[in-house]
Amino acid sequence: MWGTIAQAEQQLPATHLLVGVIAKGVDEWVGTAVLILTFVWMCLLVGWDVCFRRLPNWLTVPAWLVAPTACVVLDGAHAQERLLAGVVWVALYLAVGLLTGGVGGGDIKVAFPLGIIVGFPYLFAAVAGASVITLLSARPTHPVAHGPAMILAVVLCYYARSLCAGF
Repeated sequence: MWGTIAQAEQQLPATHLLVGVIAKGVDEWVGTAVLILTFVWMCLLVGWDVCFRRLPNWLTVPAWLVAPTACVVLDGAHAQERLLAGVVWVALYLAVGLLTGGVGGGDIKVAFPLGIIVGFPYLFAAVAGASVITLLSARPTHPVAHGPAMILAVVLCYYARSLCAGF
């Protein structure tokens, strides 16, 4: 009828507004769905790690595909920065694990998606926070799973990031 969307927008300027409103609504819906799924995923990780002291592949490996995809789709402008944050957290844990043997494979696997979630500059606060939380909750006779501390630190940093976004 009009040929292209651009031609339709010229003849019907309201089309541009309508497309923008629909896209914003879809983006908010997708963002909300990702947030809910991330919350469920984090709860499963915490529960599993507390009960079994391991983070299973069926919870960690899919996040290596979903987190980067969601990052690019929902936050394309900062996607490279967030992906780099995930890689840096993995590299830090790999280095510590190789040097001390004190980092579990599940913690290394979950570091990538958590790094993407928290991004820079909050990444280092999340890494330090996870270590402090683990150290404060560990007992000499009862070692503590590190995954829940990682997730709590990311949630706190993400919340701090959203609070600081208005400044």
